[in-house]
Amino acid sequence: MKKIVALSAFIGLACGSSAQECGTAYHWEKKYGANWKSLIEGQVIHAANADFGSERATVTIPVVVHIIHAGDESNISYDQVLSAIQMLNEDYSRTNADTINTRNTPTAPFLPQAADMDIEFKLAKLDPWGECTNGVERRLSPTATVNADDGVKHYGSGGLNAWNNSKYMNIWVVESIESSGSGGTILGYAYLPYWGIDSDFGILIRHDAFGTSGTASGDRTLSHEMGHSLGLLHTFEEGCHTSACDSNGDYVCDTPPEAEAT
Repeated sequence: MKKIVALSAFIGLACGSSAQECGTAYHWEKKYGANWKSLIEGQVIHAANADFGSERATVTIPVVVHIIHAGDESNISYDQVLSAIQMLNEDYSRTNADTINTRNTPTAPFLPQAADMDIEFKLAKLDPWGECTNGVERRLSPTATVNADDGVKHYGSGGLNAWNNSKYMNIWVVESIESSGSGGTILGYAYLPYWGIDSDFGILIRHDAFGTSGTASGDRTLSHEMGHSLGLLHTFEEGCHTSACDSNGDYVCDTPPEAEAT
């Protein structure tokens, strides 16, 4: 189980301040209603306590990046896309440079839990129609790329349709993300898999929070949102009600519940 839950140690830390944030919970409530957590609570608890065994083969996840741009810097380079995939692989294999900062104190005993997730991300080589691809598709859509939401995941509303979500991890890269009522600038958001893998499943992220080169700042928003796509809640979800790690936060006891994002 340790390898499955290792990422939750930084999931709580990846969200920024109220000025810049992960918009996942905001968009979950927007799509599924204020009681969204009660709709999936049983599934989350079951997943958190499942025994996946200690040994298994590395899972390779094909990725497709849909770039919705305005013909300017938002039309990011292929090299920037590659840097984002490299970031994911570093973080999920625990080869990122800052692993030396993993805490191991009585109140933050994270080091013994941290591990390679045995997950590898690769840009898709074949598209859904069996044609060769470099894993990236682009669309000039100046209106759709600004204040984007789930509409950008559909061609009819100015975006690009998801490739088969049972075979690809879809990522949409845009200029900015709709954030009215969220309390800050949203850098990215993703849906949990517990609601089912529909056409909106995947990651929506700003181009300046995607990767480590070009327009990107190098922050780990993408790794954070991928954690949600793979089933992790925030460690601070709905605040810290009690100290019980199996009924608060992300329901996984490798990290304690947190009162708020840091």
